[in-house]
Parts: sequence; C-alpha cells; structure tokens
Amino acid sequence: MATRTRENLPASDRGNEAARTEQTRPARAIAPAVDIYENEHELLLLADLPGVARDGVNIQFEPERLTLEATRPMGDTTLTYRRVFTVAPVFDAEKVTAALERGVLHLRLPKSAAVRPRQIPVTVG
Repeated sequence: MATRTRENLPASDRGNEAARTEQTRPARAIAPAVDIYENEHELLLLADLPGVARDGVNIQFEPERLTLEATRPMGDTTLTYRRVFTVAPVFDAEKVTAALERGVLHLRLPKSAAVRPRQIPVTVG
C-alpha cells in the first residue's frame, strides 16, 4: 500500500489536516505533533494527544527505535495517532518514563551514565 505524502495528494487535500496522515497499516493514522528537547541527562518528547486516555497509549522502546501509538474513540470510529522515531543507542531503557497530562504525553528517555558528560577531578601530586 502506498504512503500518502503531501506531494502526491490532490491539490484540494494539501493543507487539510485530515489528509496529512501516514499510511502505517490498513487503517490511517495521524502523526501527532511532537516537540523534542535534549539536555546532557535526557531526551524529552512532548506529544500532542488530545482526547486520548491513559489506557489508549502504547509506547514501544526497542534498540534504536521508539514507537508511539495512541487511540481515541470518536463516536462509532477510532482516531489513531502513530509516530516512529529512530533513536541513538545511548538511552537507559529501564528508566524511560511516560506521563499523560491534559492531552500531552511527556516521554522521558534518560541517557545512560556511560554517555553523560562528567567532570574529571584533578589531583595534585
């Protein structure tokens, strides 16, 4: 099944939010807006998931791959959000946390201690 991109959409659909979806399965999924912040200790992703309940969120963290899926019931249909990220193998999978607050998913990926910058003390003598 072909992936729909902005370039191969009919002109009438370009700019239409519903038309900007990625074909990930037989059903269509919307790629949610995600802000990404990084500091020396962690990577923080903030994903907009309006109307999604906690039990509607599924996060899979695999080596070098992070998959975020969420569903939101809408009457007799379901809206599906989906994003897949390629991530460097520097994160501590055991310490990844997620919290859903007012329609925004806060996903924290702490960096492994081995890759964090650290101050090296200098001794005299």
